[in-house]
Amino acid sequence: MIAYYRSKIGNICFTYNDYALLTLGFIDEIKQSDKENTIAKMTKEWLDAYFNEGIVKELPPLELDVTPFQKRVYEALMKVVKGKVISYKTLGGMIASKGYRAIGQALNKNPIAIMIPCHRIVNENGGLGGYAYGVKIKKALLDIESYEMQVV
Repeated sequence: MIAYYRSKIGNICFTYNDYALLTLGFIDEIKQSDKENTIAKMTKEWLDAYFNEGIVKELPPLELDVTPFQKRVYEALMKVVKGKVISYKTLGGMIASKGYRAIGQALNKNPIAIMIPCHRIVNENGGLGGYAYGVKIKKALLDIESYEMQVV
């Protein structure tokens, strides 16, 4: 099933089933949503809270169709708290990997943007680095989170 959400920084599309959120990302235009179930409602409530209150509520259940390496990367990302950024190198240390290119590729393939916070990963020198949806969206997400540019 598919649903859409208008945020203050861009349109979002997400897919879900009866049990979990499957994907979430930014898109250009919004179309007609399917009939919403509990997962869709939970996802929209989370997005409302994130964009309007700055409060991060409990995530809806997530179902990830990813490689074991990607799963390790995403699990580590979930430990990076709102308002903080870390470097690719620090993320690599969290998963015992020096494969920074592979880490970057995993971040680029993140199936559930925002909730799996790959936007919180920056270059070691503090530069924003890349983002699958563009640096402008990455900066907007970090601004919503009132981040500190102190790379840890």
